[in-house]
Amino acid sequence: TQNGTQRIFEFFIENGGTNSLSNIYWNMTVSGEGGVNGTQPIALASGERIFIYVNYNYTTGGLHSVTVKADPNNIISEDKENDNEATINNN
Repeated sequence: TQNGTQRIFEFFIENGGTNSLSNIYWNMTVSGEGGVNGTQPIALASGERIFIYVNYNYTTGGLHSVTVKADPNNIISEDKENDNEATINNN
């Protein structure tokens, strides 16, 4: 079911480490709804960045917290595990 409120979200994943990474996945969760999972693994060289665009149609109205997370299952060992997530409020 769609309520007609469509949004396009943009975020990026950046490899700030010194090694190349592969099998990077992401997800986007929307409070009160569900979300979207990245289905294609991403590979990034050291210092490389990729932009992700998600076309999302809300099924309920109102204010929602939208959270995106890279490596949501913590498969990749990192020096900084606390910079993989961002949250915004959107309606």
